[in-house]
Amino acid sequence: MKKALSIAILTLATSGLILAGASSAYANKDEHSDRNGCTKHQKWSGAEHYHGGFGKMKRVLHHLDLSNDQQSEIEDIMTAKKPQMKAIHQQMKEGREAVHALSNSTSYDAEAVSNIANDQANLMVQAIVLHAETKADIFKVLTPEQRQQLAEKFESRKHH
Repeated sequence: MKKALSIAILTLATSGLILAGASSAYANKDEHSDRNGCTKHQKWSGAEHYHGGFGKMKRVLHHLDLSNDQQSEIEDIMTAKKPQMKAIHQQMKEGREAVHALSNSTSYDAEAVSNIANDQANLMVQAIVLHAETKADIFKVLTPEQRQQLAEKFESRKHH
């Protein structure tokens, strides 16, 4: 029971951190001057738009010199994965709302919260796998030089 409660708390905390990070990134979108005013790859730079969970990837890809064919192929990859990611995000939202409702109820049901927490953990696994698959598919489209640039960009963003 303690393990289930720990998982529930961890899941809720993780969800909260993810949402806080996303809203912080949106609020500070002008902080990174390399994204300001760039029109070269405008369709890749819209951090404020929902990209089916792939907004960060698009922002990083924005800095690569992608051909029109590459942009089109990557857009197709993300478009194909978007319904799955949206479904996962919706299920996670419903899970958070269900936990909230249960925790505010006069007849708290720990087993129900535990079941939701396990479902949330499974959804996180699905989201992580989907992101990794998408990234791998995108890497196949890039040239070796672009892959190197992308790896460097991801590495530099870790330190911000």
